[in-house]
Amino acid sequence: MSEILPGIVVAGASGFIGRHFVIAVSGKYRLFCIARRSQKEVSIPYHKNIHWLQLDITNQKNLRNVFRYIKDNGGADYVLHLAGYYDFTMKENPAYEQIKGTLGTS
Repeated sequence: MSEILPGIVVAGASGFIGRHFVIAVSGKYRLFCIARRSQKEVSIPYHKNIHWLQLDITNQKNLRNVFRYIKDNGGADYVLHLAGYYDFTMKENPAYEQIKGTLGTS
């Protein structure tokens, strides 16, 4: 009997923390990695448990399609929201609020 691994949605998988997390746990979880950059670009090796979904999470239509994909591929048990907007200008930017409000977080 084959047990299905728990699934995790990792938003921000191509960022510094997300990338290291994905590499560290790819053998223990099914990972639905949502990222702006490609898997190759951030040097995450191919693994059968990694579903790489490259998109901008502020695009609601694309995000609905991703949720459908996740559901169709066994679903997810957890969400790890590591996506974020940052810059070092200290100026207000609407992108911060857009990303902060995605995936049901505030």
